[in-house]
Amino acid sequence: MIRDVCVSAGEGKHRVRLMATLTGEGLVLSLLGGEKPHVGAVVLSIPRPSLADPRRLSCNSIVAPLVGHKDDEIAKPLAEEMAKITGQPVALAAGLHVEGATDRDIALLKQNSWHACEMLLKELGLDKISPGGEMPVPEKKKKNEPQGTSPEGTACCPGPDLEGTTSCPATEGGECPVEEDF
Repeated sequence: MIRDVCVSAGEGKHRVRLMATLTGEGLVLSLLGGEKPHVGAVVLSIPRPSLADPRRLSCNSIVAPLVGHKDDEIAKPLAEEMAKITGQPVALAAGLHVEGATDRDIALLKQNSWHACEMLLKELGLDKISPGGEMPVPEKKKKNEPQGTSPEGTACCPGPDLEGTTSCPATEGGECPVEEDF
């Protein structure tokens, strides 16, 4: 069963949106934001046992940034963290841009990206990986429970209906119900 989750964090030109499609065999993520969302980097992170301690997860990643873009600086660590926490492959496309970005702008975009990641993990019923490296067990979501929330706490994408299917307006050619200020 495919499930879509959409969360956003930040305000104005520092707002980011993290959309996830959960396939049961991996996560497909898009991290977009700033004043000019785009595709700036693509990362594929594949979890594997750590070479130093096989009881812990690590991952191998393939990173493809567009020339002149630095979106991989947030995309790679975020994709790797999600792969280690979920134990599933993660494909992440990222594009965050603020014209004439200052160090503060970049820091806020990165901070909001990590906050969106934490919000996504919470929606999935997962916490950060434990110090021992054991994988957390996700809690089952109730049917019709919202899958995503905006910073104001309102539902973003609806949860599964009674048949277990999910309808996310953003993936059906519509708009994500979370207001965007890009």
